[in-house]
Amino acid sequence: MDGYNAHCAFQDTAWAIGDRLRLVPQVPYQMVLADRRVAAVPKDGRTLYDGLYLIRDAAAVAALRGASRSLWALALRPSRPGAAPPAHLAPVLTAMLTEPSDEAACRRLGLAPRTYSRRVAELLATLGVTNRFQAGAAAARLGWL
Repeated sequence: MDGYNAHCAFQDTAWAIGDRLRLVPQVPYQMVLADRRVAAVPKDGRTLYDGLYLIRDAAAVAALRGASRSLWALALRPSRPGAAPPAHLAPVLTAMLTEPSDEAACRRLGLAPRTYSRRVAELLATLGVTNRFQAGAAAARLGWL
């Protein structure tokens, strides 16, 4: 898990897909769930290319789905110690904090109002929040401020 957290490309991927990625120290089994009705598990318990079992029994698939959800609930979100906002969004975050209006921020950054608005929206999405107040709180929590 530490190796993944330290790998730069992994961090960028984790950042881009947000909460849809979690880390566990060890995956107890490999499995593919399809349409909540079929599970594919490897014959040797580790690799799907050595052959697999297709499980169609509703109770067995439900049990595997429950085990997968439990593993997800216990897994950790990737950490980004010392991380900074994406380079093109850092000035926008600073401008949001220091400028009295969007117009003043646009002038200081040399951006068109539409571009500034898109970057603010991207920053909100990156932080996983819906408004500027939440963005400030999330940025502070991440140590970006």
